[in-house]
Amino acid sequence: MQQSYDTIIIGAGIAGLNAGRVLKDDTLILEKKEQIGFPVQCGEGISVAALERENIPIEPHWIQASINHIKRIMPNGKWIGAKNASSHSLVIDRPGFEKSLAEKVPWEIRMNTQVSNITRNGRYWIIDTIPGGALKAKYIIGSDGPNSVTAKAVLGIRHKLVPGMNHVIDFEKEIPPHTLQMFFGSRISKAGYAWIFPTSRTSANVGITHKTKGKLKVSFSWFLETEVKPQFGNYRLSINKSGVIPVGGFVSNNPLNKAYLIGDAGGFTDPVFEGGMNMALFTGRLAAESINENDPMIFKNAISALPFSAKDLVKARDLFYSLDDAALNALGNVMDGRSTSFLSTPKGQQAFSASSVLAARQKEIFEFTRIWQAAKPYLW
Repeated sequence: MQQSYDTIIIGAGIAGLNAGRVLKDDTLILEKKEQIGFPVQCGEGISVAALERENIPIEPHWIQASINHIKRIMPNGKWIGAKNASSHSLVIDRPGFEKSLAEKVPWEIRMNTQVSNITRNGRYWIIDTIPGGALKAKYIIGSDGPNSVTAKAVLGIRHKLVPGMNHVIDFEKEIPPHTLQMFFGSRISKAGYAWIFPTSRTSANVGITHKTKGKLKVSFSWFLETEVKPQFGNYRLSINKSGVIPVGGFVSNNPLNKAYLIGDAGGFTDPVFEGGMNMALFTGRLAAESINENDPMIFKNAISALPFSAKDLVKARDLFYSLDDAALNALGNVMDGRSTSFLSTPKGQQAFSASSVLAARQKEIFEFTRIWQAAKPYLW
């Protein structure tokens, strides 16, 4: 006899666990991995505001670094971003964070269980699992990552993916403990960037994204030797946290079929700087609230009400990465360690207009800034 549930969540990552934490009726979470939180494929950065919005208490044991300064570094070494008086972001220990979420889920999390097929049968979804056979549910939530089985079964789609290469790296010298560094420019990565996120006094999550998979390793090695080593000395690659991220935009969930795609499985990521944890938490909660209230429009309306669209984000990505090194350097010279709000001041506007390089790209830069400022609270 088939086991029957109100809701089955496929995938016990951040999105699925946040949904499970909020759901009120009989729920089962299926996860193909052996352990919650492993393997990690993530830069592990998130804003404090995102956690506060989801009512997730900050627990010291999964915090690796508290951040009060994000430096967006241009090819000439100048950067955008001022230091804050207090911490606004965190570098988290992803496994510790996911285990903490799992402890707050009141439902069974069935590990080592692979979903082989999903079909619709009348009012129910039939989920074939290995091992375990067929299960039945009124609702399904797909939170099974960028290569989502649920997305393929429910909507027949595969996401456009961008590869990333990142490792936890141990350094000879100490690194700035409260600063995230992001590097841009053609020598780093075309249509991508590199980062250094501190995880301890002498270690960091270091990575790079690149639209061309074959160039990742070469670009990563170049970045380590020319940017990282001169700052922090000799290094040793420790834990590989490389993965892929969807960048094609949000999927259009059909609220009438009682299936929800959330997090990476639904393409709910930032295609500009390729983060996903904020939207994973947000969409997980929305799916659960829709099911709790038996109102599928809660999810759809909340996504429609966002101050940006998926098309806006793709446009912002294309605008930002259309800037060549000359434009990035000119922007770095004008900003020179200030926040983007400087551009809205008379002095900032005067400095911007005085640069012929920036004046020629004014439309693209200001349109990108407009979209990013609206989207940032949901993407970082």
